[in-house]
Amino acid sequence: MIRALGRADSIFDATLGLAGDALHAAAVLDCDVIGSEASPAVFSLLERALPDLAATQPAAARIQPLLGSALEHLRALGPDSVDAVMFAPMYASAASAAPGYELFREVAVHAPLDSATLLAGVTAARHRVVFKADRGQAPPNLWRLAEPLRGKAVDWYVHKKR
Repeated sequence: MIRALGRADSIFDATLGLAGDALHAAAVLDCDVIGSEASPAVFSLLERALPDLAATQPAAARIQPLLGSALEHLRALGPDSVDAVMFAPMYASAASAAPGYELFREVAVHAPLDSATLLAGVTAARHRVVFKADRGQAPPNLWRLAEPLRGKAVDWYVHKKR
C-alpha cells in the first residue's frame, strides 16, 4: 500500500471502514488522511475510537473521518485537493478475515464503486489514485492496463496523474 501511495502529505481514503489502511498510511507516511465512511454505525465507532487511539498511536490524530458518501466528499474537495486518493472496497467474501468481521460486514456499506466516484477521485487527486483489489480481482476500467503492485494478499493498482 505504501509503495502504491508514494510520497504524500495528504490522502483521501474513499472507503475508510475501520481505518486500518488510513492509520498505516498516516503512521508510515507521516501524512494527514481524510476518510469517507458511509455507514453511520461505523462512523460512530471511528468518531469515538480515533481520539482514544491517538493517546497510544499518535497517527490516529491525523485521520479525519467524514460521514457520507465518498462521491459527495470528493466533489466537495475539488480538483487537485489531496496528493492521493485511495479506494479499498470491501471484498465479496470475508474468507480470510479476522474473527468477528462478519458483524462489521452487517453494519458496513459495501456497495460497489461506481464510475462517478472513481472519476471524482481522479479529479481530487494531485498525483495518484490507488485501488486495492483482492488477488485475482479485476480492477475498474481506469486501471485495466496497469500492472498491479503485488502485496502479500492483495494487489494495488495505481493511476498516476503527473
